Amino acid sequence: MAKAVVIYVRGLGQNTLKWALKRKFLPYLKSTINEGTIKRVKPFLPLDHWVNELSFLRGDNPGVFSYSGYTGWNWEEMRPENSGIERIERLFFRDIFSNRVYPIGDFKHRIFTIGFEQTFTPNSMGINSVSIPPVRFLNGYGEPVLFTTQEEVLEVNDTGKIVPIKVAGNRVKTVLEGMMGTKSHLLFEVRENNLIMLRTDRDEVEVRKGEVSRPIEILFKNRLLRRIRGYYQFYVRSVTPHLIVSASPLSVQLESQFVKHTRPGGVFAKLERDAGPIILRNPYAILNSFISGWIDRRAMLRLLEWDIMGLTQILMRSTSWNSEDVIVVMFPHLDIAYHCMGGDGILWAVRELDWIIGWLNHIYGIRPFVVGDFSMSRVRKVVDLNRYFLSRGIINLKNIDRVPYAGIHNFWDDVDWDNTIAFSLGGGRVFVNRKNSQFKDGAIKREMEDKIISVVNGLNRIYGGGVKRVVRKYEIYSGELFHEMPDLLVCFGGGLFNGYMDFTDLNNRIFNEKDAVQYEHLSQDNERNDGVMLSPVKTSKDAISIDRVMEDIMSLLE
Repeated sequence: MAKAVVIYVRGLGQNTLKWALKRKFLPYLKSTINEGTIKRVKPFLPLDHWVNELSFLRGDNPGVFSYSGYTGWNWEEMRPENSGIERIERLFFRDIFSNRVYPIGDFKHRIFTIGFEQTFTPNSMGINSVSIPPVRFLNGYGEPVLFTTQEEVLEVNDTGKIVPIKVAGNRVKTVLEGMMGTKSHLLFEVRENNLIMLRTDRDEVEVRKGEVSRPIEILFKNRLLRRIRGYYQFYVRSVTPHLIVSASPLSVQLESQFVKHTRPGGVFAKLERDAGPIILRNPYAILNSFISGWIDRRAMLRLLEWDIMGLTQILMRSTSWNSEDVIVVMFPHLDIAYHCMGGDGILWAVRELDWIIGWLNHIYGIRPFVVGDFSMSRVRKVVDLNRYFLSRGIINLKNIDRVPYAGIHNFWDDVDWDNTIAFSLGGGRVFVNRKNSQFKDGAIKREMEDKIISVVNGLNRIYGGGVKRVVRKYEIYSGELFHEMPDLLVCFGGGLFNGYMDFTDLNNRIFNEKDAVQYEHLSQDNERNDGVMLSPVKTSKDAISIDRVMEDIMSLLE
């Protein structure tokens, strides 16, 4: 049983994962899997495992795990042993991407983009060749519409006849982008539900041929279309036959940061190669879909619920936990739900978080932390998670009369830690509006120090000490601390600060002052000073949320 679960309320953090796997993180992860200490590591989970392993929970909490009341799924039909994964996929896309969920309108004349994962070569760490995998395009019910091979592209012409498009040598005209471009895609026009390949929105590029490893099937619905700069685009990523890995509509801005990790040699391609198939859904792509008017609020919540199932599934399948593990799970839906449904959306997300906490405590006896990082600008709303936990009995106090609400300075001393299931670190507040909170260098440094101390104190109070060291994430990703890592690695998001700041004095505040007896002294005898170093971040018109310091901290328990 895990010692603690930290539910990290943040986004997906793809860029940080990229650097983690690009360095020495992946070899360590691979060796850990081979040694059997981790059965399988997946940021999110493939559809077949999700259905197979979560379907039995429908009786435990039908409101969360059974979609029968929403989309009409038949769980018995969806079990792989009864119907096969192809049937499951078609049911999934038929219901999720249906007219009643995505009311787009007339589709007789639409243009959109379909992207697909290219086959990576043995030299995947430094890609110098790209192969074109055969891709079979299906409509929402599995009927083939278009088929491509490495040598030619077949299209459905105006008369409905399938004809080849000639390819000259190593030049694949109007089909692929550059080898290390943002993505490879085809551009089609929908005419009476037929796909007509038109062109790409970039010039033709040279592509070196390589060996094709396996076919890739893509299921889609031409209803998922949106006009972006004159084009309707729909991005689909698949990495294994008969397995939908991601179907997230992306804007141009989201594509630039999302697709770079799915190209040949991308971070998730490497993880899939070494750790098994993964499923990846960018929650902010879902948010963008709602803001852009692609989907309604009901559809948004369904997709977010689906992600929550993936998060809980990660915990369920990790049977090799030991008593020293600290598991961090990201819960990125609170701010997304706000954009979806306003205050009601936040209440929905907090209730889902409440359910996950109760489930962890009931099944595993785990008391999770909830580490928040919220910086929704232009929104004047504050949610106090600890106050909500108090009202739900998740947090219990020694003297409830003395502390009428959570979040005040003496709150730590009044918490009955023995009977508290979960606690939100960092003051327990979700600061939605940080727009006018510009800090000078000295102030922002002190604010960040306070947040770090809040995390360290929280861990030590609940577990009676044990925080061995506070390090910056680069030390972890570079492989310098692999011998100290727990069995299950911790993932971080982005959120970097301007410049590199030396927080050596922070260590003195935590380990040398009033807590010197309780906490182990943080050594400062090497050239890095063993200080907490925070990485730089881009500046923007909106203020940077101080809470983002959480994502640069990793607490290693003894």
